[in-house]
Amino acid sequence: MAKNEMSPSKKGRVTKLSNKSVNELVNIILRKDDVERKQTSRINELQNSIASSIKKYCALDETYQKALSTIESTKKNYTCLLDKYDNLVDRYDEFEEDNTILRKICIGSSLFNVILILVLLVMIII
Repeated sequence: MAKNEMSPSKKGRVTKLSNKSVNELVNIILRKDDVERKQTSRINELQNSIASSIKKYCALDETYQKALSTIESTKKNYTCLLDKYDNLVDRYDEFEEDNTILRKICIGSSLFNVILILVLLVMIII
């Protein structure tokens, strides 16, 4: 590439480098190589960090999915227990209604009156 085809900034760099000694050019190359190795090392560290983060995310997602499954199962069990409870409350209410009806029947019946008279007579005799 001819010097007149280069951009002004590139021309400036070429001029500066052409004025340097061999030792200075070697130091520039070594520094550049060191920077590239550090960048490569940092890139590898970041890639490993990303891979580790992805593994942690997958483990957390699996734990989250298991927790959701447990919650759904618990919700189904709760619903079932709530239905059973409602059924028991309904049956208890029916029992109370039947019990009230039976009490009214017993109190209103003549059998109850006869038993009451017999109990009173026994109490008087004793």
